[in-house]
Amino acid sequence: MANTPNEDGSFEIHLDEDSVNAYKQIHAAAKMAAMGSEIERTRSVSIHNHADLLDHMQSDNGHIMGKYAQYRNSHEDAHIPGVRPIDNDFDHELSHKELIALHHHDHNKYPDDPHTTVDGEHFHH
Repeated sequence: MANTPNEDGSFEIHLDEDSVNAYKQIHAAAKMAAMGSEIERTRSVSIHNHADLLDHMQSDNGHIMGKYAQYRNSHEDAHIPGVRPIDNDFDHELSHKELIALHHHDHNKYPDDPHTTVDGEHFHH
C-alpha cells in the first residue's frame, strides 16, 4: 500500500497494533530515562563522602568527567590548585582532598553551571 500525500502535503502512516504498542513502550522508557537523568543531575551529593563525590564527578549528569575522574590523567589543565601535578610515568589515583579540589576547579572553570553547596551537601539546579 503506497502512502500518498494528503492535500496539505503531509503523510499518514498506518501501523498495526503491535507496532503502536512498541512505540508507546519506547516512549515510556525514554520518558523514564529522562526523569532518572534529572534526578541524578539534581540529587544531593555529600562532598565529604569520597564515593559519592566520585560518582557525581563520573556521572553523565554531574560533571561529565567520565569513568576516569578518579585519576589525574588529563593534560587539559597543567596545574589544578590542590592536585598533584601529572606524573608522565603513570596516572595516579586522586585522594579525597584532590577530588574536592578538582570538583572546585571544575565549578570555577564553568561558573554558569548553577549549583549550591551548604555544609558539604552539593547539588546542581
